[in-house]
Amino acid sequence: MTKIIIIAAVAVTVILSVLFFVLSSCKAEKYHVICSTGIFENVKNSYKAGQQVKIYFPYVATDTDYSFHLDGERIRPSDYSDSKGYTISFVMPSHDVELTYNSKNSMEYTPIAEYVPENTLLFSYTKKVYSPEGDSTYKLTVKTTDSPEEHLMTVQTEDGNKQLYSIPRFPYQSVYTYISNINISDWNSMAEYECLDGMKVSISVFCDGEYVNVSTDRMPSGGEQVLNYIHSHFADYMTEQYLRK
Repeated sequence: MTKIIIIAAVAVTVILSVLFFVLSSCKAEKYHVICSTGIFENVKNSYKAGQQVKIYFPYVATDTDYSFHLDGERIRPSDYSDSKGYTISFVMPSHDVELTYNSKNSMEYTPIAEYVPENTLLFSYTKKVYSPEGDSTYKLTVKTTDSPEEHLMTVQTEDGNKQLYSIPRFPYQSVYTYISNINISDWNSMAEYECLDGMKVSISVFCDGEYVNVSTDRMPSGGEQVLNYIHSHFADYMTEQYLRK
C-alpha cells in the first residue's frame, strides 16, 4: 500500500511539473511584426522570441525592383515563387520588429556603366536536360548593340531553332539590380547547398566589368525558382513586337 502511495505521489509530481512547464511556455511573452497590412501576407498576430518567422510579399509588379528592411537593416528574401512572391524569413528577437519595403521602377534609366562596347555579352541563361535518349539545351543570350537603348536577344530552343529579338535595356537593368540586391554571387561560397539531378540551369550576368556566374549545381533552397524568375524578365519580350525581321 505504501509503495502505491509513493508511486502515485511521484506521478502527481511529474504531472504537475509538466503542467507548470506548459503553462509557463504559454505565458511566455510574445512580440509583434509591424508591417503594412494587405501588402505582406502570412503575418501572425504575435511570435515568441526564437520562433522562425516566414512572411510573403506576393504583389510583385513587372519592371519594379524591391528591397526589404527589418528594423532599418536590409534583409534579403530567402526565396521567390510565382504564387507567393518573395519570402522573408528570420528568427524573431525578444522585441517588436518593423518590416518595411522600398520599390523602384526599373524602367527609370540608371547608368550601369559609362561605356560598354558593342556586341558585349550582358546576360546568358542556359538550361541543359540530360536523359538516356540524349541531352537537350535551351539558351538565351543578350548582347549590346550600337544603340544604348537597344539590346540583341538570341533565343535557341531545344530543337535548334533560333530567333533574334531587339529588346529595350530595361530587363537587363532590372536583373542587374535584382542580383545585386540578393548578392547572388554568394551562392558560390556556400558551405551547404543543393543541386539538381538530370538538369542544370546556369546564368552569367555582366556586372561592372566582370561576370557573375551561378548555377543549380550550387544553390540555396529555392534557387531554381530564383533563376527562373531572372529568366522571366527577358521571356516577357519573346513576342512578335520585338522579333527582329
